[in-house]
Amino acid sequence: MDTVKKPQTAYNYFIKTWSSLAEEQKKPFQKQAQIDKDRYSSELKVFIDIEESKTRKKEIFIKRSYGRVPCIGMDNGFESFEVIGPAEKLVEYTEKDFEKFKKHFDELKEYGTDIPEYKSISVNGLWYHHNLKIAKKYDCTVYTTTKNIHHNSSWWGITDSKKQEHYTETYNFNMMGDKKWRSQHKNTWRATTFGKS
Repeated sequence: MDTVKKPQTAYNYFIKTWSSLAEEQKKPFQKQAQIDKDRYSSELKVFIDIEESKTRKKEIFIKRSYGRVPCIGMDNGFESFEVIGPAEKLVEYTEKDFEKFKKHFDELKEYGTDIPEYKSISVNGLWYHHNLKIAKKYDCTVYTTTKNIHHNSSWWGITDSKKQEHYTETYNFNMMGDKKWRSQHKNTWRATTFGKS
């Protein structure tokens, strides 16, 4: 009995046909492919810009503190703060995430730690991720750029502040009464570094 030859798939047919074309014959198709690719990139950029604009309107800013020096005796203590934003991209926790981390989230709730709505936040092109490891160890809501940051100067949290700023608060707690004042920094480090505000 003669074996039945397997029919050629459309994909194989077109690959074979394309391979048999001369370079000159391929040029119109390659040109059209490039036009389609450029159009797709252009339309995608417009879509991304619209989505980022919507997210910025939510005015979500993040804040960190660093360089803290305590007030001892008559010495003035101080602490520096950096606020950046607004966020241009957000990734929310899904129902699947809540199921996956249910035990961990339940533990955090017992300690009174809020479970954040956002799994990741993008500000000035850099992603900050909710750090479950730090949240579990220190019972706080923290966003970091990597999973294993243990120095709290690299811990970011969502703030009520609605503007980007960089400042130092100085404290003077003494017999004359508690005093606190703020000095502004001209630029924020991250905004300057990444060229965005």
